[in-house]
Amino acid sequence: MNLNFKDSKHILCIDDDDKIRNLISKFLIKNHFLVSSANNVDSANNLLKFYIFDLIILDIMMPRINGITFLKEFRKKNNNIPILMLSALSNIEKKVSTFQFGCDDYLVKPFEPAELILRIKKLL
Repeated sequence: MNLNFKDSKHILCIDDDDKIRNLISKFLIKNHFLVSSANNVDSANNLLKFYIFDLIILDIMMPRINGITFLKEFRKKNNNIPILMLSALSNIEKKVSTFQFGCDDYLVKPFEPAELILRIKKLL
């Protein structure tokens, strides 16, 4: 099978949970997206130096530097790339704060893969 990623949207998935990150990556690739992944903010920042992304999927709860801190810092430099937050936290305060810091959408774990695709397509 010859996959042509020339016209595919490039997504950066940042999540410290290997299982979730790998499942999301495989699902997105199966749905014709080009995917890069990082297990922490430092790795994500390194990827951002070398690649242009069309969308970022960002987990909130990560060790050392969490997703909200990354979001705040990233938005100081870039307002163009949509960011879809992922979190097991469903409380309204957390959602409100992430939107105030510049996220474009918020998806609560666990989620249906089809909903992830719908939200990504809406943001792109």
